[in-house]
Amino acid sequence: MLRRNLELKEAYLLPNFSGLRYAFTKTDAVFVWTKGGYQIARSKEDYPLFIKILREDLQKWKDYFEDLSVNYSIEERSGNGIYFVLFPVEEFESEWVENTSVIPLKKTVRWAKKYEVNFQPALEMLDEMHDLELDTRYRERGRV
Repeated sequence: MLRRNLELKEAYLLPNFSGLRYAFTKTDAVFVWTKGGYQIARSKEDYPLFIKILREDLQKWKDYFEDLSVNYSIEERSGNGIYFVLFPVEEFESEWVENTSVIPLKKTVRWAKKYEVNFQPALEMLDEMHDLELDTRYRERGRV
């Protein structure tokens, strides 16, 4: 089946029109909470959007994306353009940030701290934007 090419802005809004519960998670939670200010490990050829969904809604999400001819995978990257990676869970918490459902800020920070080497600049941004008192400082290193 031929898949349609999504525009990034459209892709971030697409889950809102499903009528189903979701929350951006992982790298996308950082992206949402930094208001698009931090991006890592993505390209035009491989741009996954990570969302938590209710396990009971998995088939509905599959049908939704199939009806729209939008690529998706379950719990792993598939590496073809802009696509969704679905993480089915029994339950999850979410908050709304500028018309986008996302995991709570505290959970986003906890996740980013697990991968601090990659997300140290994002943690500093989150700290400045949300006054979290994380005491995280990112410093670019000069050339040797």
